[in-house]
Amino acid sequence: MQTKTLKFNKNNHELRAVSILYGKEFLGYGIIPGEEAEVEVSKRKKGRRFVKPVQILSKSRYRIDPLEDHYLTCSPLQCIDYDYQIELKENALNDLFSDLNIRVSQFYNADEIFNYRNKLEFSFYGDESNRIHLAFHRRDTKFGKDILNSGCALGSDSMNKTGLKIVEVLNRYHIEARSLKTLTVRESKYNNKVITVLLIKDEDFIQKHSQDIDNLFNDLKNTSNGIVVGYSSPKSPASNIDNILFQSGDEYLEEKINDKTIRYRYDSFFQNNIPMFEKSLKEIIDSIDNSNRIVELYSGVGTIGLNLVNKAKEVIGVEVSESSVEYSKLNAESNNIENYTALKLESENISPEVLNNSDVLVLDPPRSGLHPRVIEMILEKKPKRVIYLSCNPITQARDVKLLTGYKIDRLSGFDFYPNTPHMESLAILDLN
Repeated sequence: MQTKTLKFNKNNHELRAVSILYGKEFLGYGIIPGEEAEVEVSKRKKGRRFVKPVQILSKSRYRIDPLEDHYLTCSPLQCIDYDYQIELKENALNDLFSDLNIRVSQFYNADEIFNYRNKLEFSFYGDESNRIHLAFHRRDTKFGKDILNSGCALGSDSMNKTGLKIVEVLNRYHIEARSLKTLTVRESKYNNKVITVLLIKDEDFIQKHSQDIDNLFNDLKNTSNGIVVGYSSPKSPASNIDNILFQSGDEYLEEKINDKTIRYRYDSFFQNNIPMFEKSLKEIIDSIDNSNRIVELYSGVGTIGLNLVNKAKEVIGVEVSESSVEYSKLNAESNNIENYTALKLESENISPEVLNNSDVLVLDPPRSGLHPRVIEMILEKKPKRVIYLSCNPITQARDVKLLTGYKIDRLSGFDFYPNTPHMESLAILDLN
């Protein structure tokens, strides 16, 4: 193994520590700015060199002992004092928006820095004796995996126990790791119900295990409140269900968000950290005066929009997922809400007329940010206030800079993902 000794002087926007040597950039997690470390180059991409620490030679005063051996894979900031994590994240957010001469108004830290996630997605690892283990893909490697003998501390005990019970069942029936893709475990923090989705990448799985398949499915059924076993093509890295092989029990979970009960299906998008989401939702609600019409793009199961119905005569949610649209309608009905309308449309393909007479536009896009057509539509229709919640401040800053004619009234940060390099940010923009 070839190693280098480097001094790390700063962080980039991904919160990796950065070192420059002979004009070459080295970035690594598990290292804190100001530390000197012996590192191994784990990956090269687009001229950048990603490294992992072999030995820390001079320790920062902000370094603490990580809770887990696999922390570099799931939450690489575990080795950093939490207050300093918040400082690093706020500084990174300020840097991203520095061109706009705006600074963070408030950065909200988390009350719980472990056990906060309501969704974990596991991979599998097969050992030499053909026994399978829960695993995570190792960061910055193509095939490396870390075995999770106890699960992951970012999820709850019940989520981890459920994952380990499913592995126990799979081993009982001698299922091979190469036929398995992912295991997603989701939990309601409201009533502690757990739903699991096991994805198989072998189209002939049922035929190969036909002798035991009924017993296997019955044993899997007893691991959680609801379970789905589905085929997912190995040609795609995404955990999408191409064909359901078996389903039993509950298909949805529910959370209490403020005074609204929100249900979502096992494959729907839903916020991963409920207490932090409620903090961001409070800022969104407080930023809206009584309005005529609010439109929300990328609306999911209606979680944000349904909490804004007291702020407007009409709220419209736009979402491409058919099941999420159906659940948003059910959520409106179950909460006795009559002024919410859900539309099944791609946000980038809606007619600009949807924004007619809209006082407020709410955006909560995926990590890739806003489609260029959405930005064009905003610039054409010019809603008075744009509220943009983002899980990727890098693409959010890019998008906001393109929204000419708008100024940022407030920028807030939220530590939705403690001990990880990720955060959420909320930009509230007003038309000049």
